[in-house]
Amino acid sequence: NTSKASTKGSPAGSNQASVLGIDVSHFQGKIDWKKIKEVGIRFVYDKATQGSHYKDPEYSENRQGAHTFGLLHGSYHFYTSDQGGKEQADHFISVVEYSPGDMPPVLDLEQAGIKGAVEVEALQKEILVWLSEVENKLEVKPIIYTNRPFGNQYLSHPSFAEYDLWIAEYGVEKPRIPQIWE
Repeated sequence: NTSKASTKGSPAGSNQASVLGIDVSHFQGKIDWKKIKEVGIRFVYDKATQGSHYKDPEYSENRQGAHTFGLLHGSYHFYTSDQGGKEQADHFISVVEYSPGDMPPVLDLEQAGIKGAVEVEALQKEILVWLSEVENKLEVKPIIYTNRPFGNQYLSHPSFAEYDLWIAEYGVEKPRIPQIWE
C-alpha cells in the first residue's frame, strides 16, 4: 500500500506537501529498494509480527533495505483477537529492532484479525494492554492503523482517541475517520 503523511497539525487535503511512504511484508516478495528510493518514497512501515507467535520472514531484510537506502523506517504488528494483548506486545517487542530515529510502532487493527466471536469491551481492554505495553517498553507512543467501519465497531473506548490514527481509506480526497477520533 502507498500512504501519504501530512505535516502534523495540518488538515488532510490541505496545500501542505505530502510525503509518500509504503507498507511492506513478505507478500511483496523481494523489494528493489533502489527503485523505491528513486520514485520518491520517503518512508516504509515493515510488518514485524502477527499474533503472539508469527514473525514476518522478510522483516529484518526489509528493515535493512530501508535503512540502507536512507528511508525512514517503522515496524507494525497485525493484531489478532484470539490471543492476549500482553502476549502479542511481548512478541512484537522481542522481534522489533527499534532504535531512536525510527518511526513510531503501528498497531494494525482490521476485520481479518477478528477470530470467531468477540466481546467488544474485552477486545478493547486487550488492545489497550498492547498499546500500553509497547509504549512503556519502547518509550514511544504507538499509532493505530484501522478503517472507519472497524473503528466504529470495535474502538469506541475514549482512550483510543489519545493515539494518532493512520486511516485505511485509499483513493479518496478526504478519508472518513472512526467516530471516537472525530
